Order: sequence, then C-alpha cells, then structure tokens
Amino acid sequence: MLASLRRRVVVAGGALMVALSLAACGQPVVSSPRCGAASPTAAGQRVLVSFRQATVADAPAVIEQLQTLAGACVRLVSSVSPTLHVYVVSGPVDMAVLRARWLTWAAVRDVEADVLIRRQ
Repeated sequence: MLASLRRRVVVAGGALMVALSLAACGQPVVSSPRCGAASPTAAGQRVLVSFRQATVADAPAVIEQLQTLAGACVRLVSSVSPTLHVYVVSGPVDMAVLRARWLTWAAVRDVEADVLIRRQ
C-alpha cells in the first residue's frame, strides 16, 4: 500500500514538473501599437532575414526595429541559426520595398522571401 502511494506521488510530481517546464517555455505574444492583439499565426508574407552577427530574433528591440522599418506588424516564426531567422510580416508586402528598408539597418546582411518548394 505504501509503495503504491509512493509511486502515485512520484508520477504526480513528474507530471507537475513537465507541466511547469512547458509553461516556462511558453512565450507571451508581445503586443505593440502596430500589432495590437493579433494572433502570431495571422496570415502574411514569410521573410528570411540574415543578420551580420548572432541575434536574439525575438528581442523586443529587434522586433521593434523590423516593425518600424517595415511599417507593419512583424513576428518571429522560427530561427534557422543564430544569424538566420524567419519572420512573418502582416498584410500585403512589396518584397522589393521591404528588402530595401530592412537593408538600411546595418545589422541586416540579407532579406529574401521565404518560398515553399513543392515536389513535382
């Protein structure tokens, strides 16, 4: 009986640790005046941004600078490497204009549209 109770406590404790770990990993959606409370999965143009140095892709200063230059809401989708990140820019995007604007920031090395390649 005591062994069964001990096993239940260990299992419950493990489940609690997993739940707390997952909660700690969750990132809140940072609201900005430009983005409002939009969903991070909202439709938009996916863009690959290559930075000159390792960059914390979702740092508030980085997101704010990208949004200011884009004139639109920008959200991180994923990081490919410390210097290459995928963002989504809300609304219709003229890639030539967006690229030119983001390249004015000295931290950005290159900008290109993220395209989905399908097997034929």
